[in-house]
Amino acid sequence: MGLTLVCDTILTMQVLLLALATFLSTILGGLFALRFKDKLHMIMSFTAGVLIAVCFFEILPEIFSLTFENKLDITPALIAVVFGFLLIHILEKLAIIHTAHEDEYATHKHPTVGLIGASGLSFHSFLEYAAIARIS
Repeated sequence: MGLTLVCDTILTMQVLLLALATFLSTILGGLFALRFKDKLHMIMSFTAGVLIAVCFFEILPEIFSLTFENKLDITPALIAVVFGFLLIHILEKLAIIHTAHEDEYATHKHPTVGLIGASGLSFHSFLEYAAIARIS
């Protein structure tokens, strides 16, 4: 019983430290973006590229591993990745179609972009937690 309590305490501390590290890195990233507002477009472009690269470098080896282990055809999985990426890209472009003229652009807002982004993140999180709950 004593060893289980120690292991649970260590695990709890690890979880709390990782949550704190996540919180601090998010805050620092936001402060960095606020500090360099004039270069925000370059920061966002770099971050988006890194995010996409990390996703693909995580997803593609897993796809190859699973298909080769189970002797499955890899083509449908790769097609799903490409179509998923294209679907998100098209949805994003449709959400920010410009209807304002150049002189109105300074006051023109894109309220649907935030809504679509938040909805997509919520749906992604739901699927992720559903997968985690299924595994556990």
